[in-house]
Amino acid sequence: MVKDFGAGSRIFRNDARQIKKVAKTAGISKKREKLLYRLTRYLEPKKILELGTSLGMATNAISLGNKFSDITTIEGCNKTAEVARDQFEFFDLKNIQLFNSTFKEALKFDELRQSKFDLIYIDGNHEKEATLEYFQSMLPMVHNGT
Repeated sequence: MVKDFGAGSRIFRNDARQIKKVAKTAGISKKREKLLYRLTRYLEPKKILELGTSLGMATNAISLGNKFSDITTIEGCNKTAEVARDQFEFFDLKNIQLFNSTFKEALKFDELRQSKFDLIYIDGNHEKEATLEYFQSMLPMVHNGT
């Protein structure tokens, strides 16, 4: 079972879900996967931050778009993070660092606070207040080209 740390789901009635059901309903579409791949291939960002790893499908697309990038991704659920790590190992994606933490806590890590990211992809906890809080927390982590 996985735990949802975000705004919840319109599909599931509670915040505990089976991984196979998450994979079926919460994964990214092929269209979005291609968009993320093409975006990172075109922009060639060196440092990428992703909030909301889930099963790692978007992270895989981002990584394959630019294998030379340094990707930091955050996932709150232990079980989901395990599945994502397995995916990264299976596809031999060595440019990904996964933190198993809530977004709020991870954005306080010195390692992140001292970084400047070229691309930030937010795909988790879509509540307005939380998103605005994350945005404010990440302002010191961006530059004019982000």
